[in-house]
Amino acid sequence: MREINIVLILVLGLVSCSSTEKSRLKGHILGAISSKIFHVNLEDDSLEDELVYQAPDVTGFIDSINYIYPDTIIFKEGFNIMESYIIKYNLQTQEKTRIVQGTYPRYIKQINSLFYYKLIDASYWLMQLDLDDFDSIKPIAKVIGKCRFENGIASPLILDITVIGSDTILYADENFQIKKYNFITNEHQDTELENCIPLGYIEPLEQIICRKIALPINNSHDDEIVTVDINSWQEVENSLLSKYDFVSYLPDINALIYSKATWPPYSYDLYLFSYDSNRAVKIRKGLFFTAVWLKDFDYPGIGIDKETNK
Repeated sequence: MREINIVLILVLGLVSCSSTEKSRLKGHILGAISSKIFHVNLEDDSLEDELVYQAPDVTGFIDSINYIYPDTIIFKEGFNIMESYIIKYNLQTQEKTRIVQGTYPRYIKQINSLFYYKLIDASYWLMQLDLDDFDSIKPIAKVIGKCRFENGIASPLILDITVIGSDTILYADENFQIKKYNFITNEHQDTELENCIPLGYIEPLEQIICRKIALPINNSHDDEIVTVDINSWQEVENSLLSKYDFVSYLPDINALIYSKATWPPYSYDLYLFSYDSNRAVKIRKGLFFTAVWLKDFDYPGIGIDKETNK
């Protein structure tokens, strides 16, 4: 379950699903596949994807890439919440820093802080860390612990952190109630959103994209994707395809980028959906669990070498 959390900005005019549209793609993507991060040049699809980072261990699954500085990204690396760390990685120097143990980080530029999840004494907590003060870690709220799946297995259900507006995030508490947290005033508020996992926020429309679920969870890839108005908490008309893994809203062009699953055979493709034209364009084939867009990628030949993961 992904959110992505993550702002991807593409300069693209959408009128039809043609090769002309593809030629208008600008910028670059850093996308994660399992334990690797690749650089994709959107302006020249004849170029091979370039490996820019690889976790030291194949179980170091990467998720929730966040762009924070012109040359720095933050992401989660690890197999599960007990073994995952939040990593800061400099694309230019290839310097890697473990910031804190936890998972699903969400970077908030306004306060230069991270929100993330951590297991504390058998309970799962939403945490906050000021990147200017690594001693500032504080718990914000207790979140979902064990959730029973229809196959009888109990597993933690951790949701990506969705940012709405300039001062608020959405999270699910331990009773699976979706709540708002204002990180400026430190206030928590209930919402009327139920059994729907937030995936992304469309600010101009004041709507969120979310995946509807039923309890017990069936862990199916056929979950219904809906759009919900955050003022009424009612569903609105939605043109998105139902099967995808992550989604991020692109405010500059009023569009979404998402990874759509298709099977058989099992695969993912990267799409861009425009609200203005009500159309989707396939950007590329391939499995990306998470991705972040960069306007420029000024580090040619940055590919990993023997020194990268020491």
